[in-house]
Amino acid sequence: METLLSFPEIIAQMRESDYRYHLEKYEQMYGPIPDKLEETEIYKRHLSLFKIPDWLKIEVPEDLEDDYDWDMLILFIVASYSSDFILKPDRESPDMTRLLIQPDQANGSALFDLNNVWHFQVEKLYKIYIAEQMDILCLEDDEDDMDSEAIIEKRQCVLDKFLSKLDNLLKEREKVRKIKLSEMSYATIYAELDKLMAKELKAKMANN
Repeated sequence: METLLSFPEIIAQMRESDYRYHLEKYEQMYGPIPDKLEETEIYKRHLSLFKIPDWLKIEVPEDLEDDYDWDMLILFIVASYSSDFILKPDRESPDMTRLLIQPDQANGSALFDLNNVWHFQVEKLYKIYIAEQMDILCLEDDEDDMDSEAIIEKRQCVLDKFLSKLDNLLKEREKVRKIKLSEMSYATIYAELDKLMAKELKAKMANN
């Protein structure tokens, strides 16, 4: 599906801004950035570890649904080293999931719902997350930097957090389904009572 902003187009925009310094550092170490995200080192070394299950359906703005590659953005969000996120089942449609994002976890930035973002926010998120992944991979492979082991450990923590949140989401979905079934049961009981009362009232009126 053709989208408003593809991966090569995001990279092209980044080259025209201060984000170009992140790209230049990355390309010095790994060569030109491929047009396909899956062929980049950030994907092979980190993003590919985060398997988004088919059953995870994230709510996104309806008017922007066809404009962006949402799967790619969601992948960057859940694989981020600096962000935190919450997965919540929709109360009305438990099979759908709300993704609440905290872009800067360390500084306690406010949570916001991916379903409520604007065009400019989506594009900014893409650039922030791409730059983050490139910077961290460069640090990991920098011979003069002593943080490579810490980054590898952090990668495992981020992956474990993602898997744990998926597990919790499934449990929350089940709770929501049980609540909805209970509500439906009560609604059915009340509907039957209404019918019975209406029937009795009709019978009384007929007798009078």
